[in-house]
Amino acid sequence: MKNKLAFTLIEVLLVLATIGLITALATVAYNQTRSKSRDHKRTSDIILLQQILESYHRQEGSYPSTLTPGQPLVGSSGVTYLVSVPEPPTPADGNCATSTYSYQTTNDNQDYGLEFCLGSKVSSLASGINCATQNDIASGACSACGDSISYGGESYPTVLIGNQCWMAKNLNVGTMVTGVTGQTDNSILEKYCYNNDVSSECATYGGLYQWDEAMQYSVAEGAQGICPSGWHIPTDAEQYALESYLTDSPNTCDGGRTDWDCIDASTKLQTGGTSHFESLLSGYRGINGTFISLETDTLFWSSTISGSDAWDRHLLTGSTTVYRFDDNRAAGISVRCLKDTNTPPLPQ
Repeated sequence: MKNKLAFTLIEVLLVLATIGLITALATVAYNQTRSKSRDHKRTSDIILLQQILESYHRQEGSYPSTLTPGQPLVGSSGVTYLVSVPEPPTPADGNCATSTYSYQTTNDNQDYGLEFCLGSKVSSLASGINCATQNDIASGACSACGDSISYGGESYPTVLIGNQCWMAKNLNVGTMVTGVTGQTDNSILEKYCYNNDVSSECATYGGLYQWDEAMQYSVAEGAQGICPSGWHIPTDAEQYALESYLTDSPNTCDGGRTDWDCIDASTKLQTGGTSHFESLLSGYRGINGTFISLETDTLFWSSTISGSDAWDRHLLTGSTTVYRFDDNRAAGISVRCLKDTNTPPLPQ
């Protein structure tokens, strides 16, 4: 009687296939472990850089204009903050196009954005591009001031003026109510359109809002209100920072005035002005429900209360100065949103 072969051909193939599968699974697991290790190295690098950059800012008064991986970070004071800036691990993982860290600052080096890409989710950070600033690390790219943003079905250009990032177009969100109707705290975002014309006037000049509606019934300075996430209704102080920045020396700009001041600021803020703020003369809705002064003047709410009123800014055709006034909160006035400081405006 013949002895049976130790393994049939089929059995040998099955064994080889099993070994191949185990090897493949082990390789995948190994690569995933390596990828996760690189992602954890990336997040550790970013946290370290945040801490070092804050030390640099406290000592030097600004953030460094550049960060070069593998090179020392030395301040103008001569202090060495890092012997070697961390080099990002390679290769890129997941859907990341690159493994590099991308660092940018504002023109005055008082804010920065540091982009990095993760191959997979790490803690609260999503896979893909993330952004570190002096205040936070959050999922998503660091936005560049000058880029347009989409909100409420419209595109809004943005502009960097000094170290502030402003919308360069009046906000136009919500459902139109007629001028004789009060805007109310309900589930509907409401706006006025000059002469109750939504297709022409709102499309061109943006909506007009009572202060409470614009603030979405908050009374906190700097509230987001009807602005998109990452933006807010500017405070009285932030409006002053804008007009003061645009006032040419040796002219004055009094932040506490209730009058016209800040020579040249109005000219620069209006359409065609050098600031590129591009303020149209959109008129306003009076407290009695009538529409007034289209193509003559415009007003912009701040988020700062003044007694039972709220501060705003007033631009007038032919005037080089800006009027600071506390208006009745029932008036319908334009809104320009300002980017939050914890999502810094980065130059292109």
